[in-house]
Amino acid sequence: MRAENILRAQACLAEGPIWWRGQLLWIDIERGELHRFDPKTGEDVAVPCGEKVGTVVPRAAGDSVIVAKTTELATLDLQTGQQVSLPSPDRSLLGDRFNDGKCDPHGRLFVGTTEETSGQPGNARLFRYDPDFTCTELFDGATISNGLCWDAARQLMFYIDTPTGRIDLFDYDNDTGAIANRRPLLDIPDGWGHPDGMTRDAAGNLWVAFYDGWAVRCLDSHNGKLLEEIRLPVPHVTACAFGGEDLRTLFITTGSRDVQDHDALPEAGDLFACVPGVDGEPATPFAG
Repeated sequence: MRAENILRAQACLAEGPIWWRGQLLWIDIERGELHRFDPKTGEDVAVPCGEKVGTVVPRAAGDSVIVAKTTELATLDLQTGQQVSLPSPDRSLLGDRFNDGKCDPHGRLFVGTTEETSGQPGNARLFRYDPDFTCTELFDGATISNGLCWDAARQLMFYIDTPTGRIDLFDYDNDTGAIANRRPLLDIPDGWGHPDGMTRDAAGNLWVAFYDGWAVRCLDSHNGKLLEEIRLPVPHVTACAFGGEDLRTLFITTGSRDVQDHDALPEAGDLFACVPGVDGEPATPFAG
């Protein structure tokens, strides 16, 4: 199965796709931009965030989103671009910057940090923001906190810390947002690349983007078995999300950062899409 190029974005490091109100929200981390892409018209509008941005999630009410930037979380009005800072952990706890994040089924924001440039492995963390903006540190010891998703029964959370070369799962309490009993679901086979962003389809299967892996792979969430593979013409595949009116299109982001031969890989950093024949699920907005 192959993906189609749908936007010549030429992003440095596109990430965080999420389908919301008929548009695909995505970010270019390195350029500090939030993008709004309309697949029907092909229009893509960039909103500057002022610094690197690792996550965007919509809010349940109004026309604003939450962006996790290098040093803080902030609300961002999609019409005006106005930002309002939110309470954030002490800067010493953040590592290099905020990275991937997603809202759980209850509308709480889980967001991690990364140590991508500091050379200090194991110094990143995962945080949870409740709807009242209370921030709780869930664990430390991560290096590049990445993909997140939850099972339909709201009993498990799947998680990727990229340098571990694993997909892990936790027991998850939807009432409180607590997680416990971390264990591996899958050790990534040699040659697959590095696990990055992740989403889930309506049948419960995991769709994982593989950086330096030229692919998105669908995995059985019970045993990690490979079920499907979507090949891309670029190596740095970063994240994926289901969207479109019927939630059957898988949108895929990629990056051009660290691509040595851009002439040989002219589509690096573009947005891609594929219709893999399964249903996705609607994104959960932040409840606050």
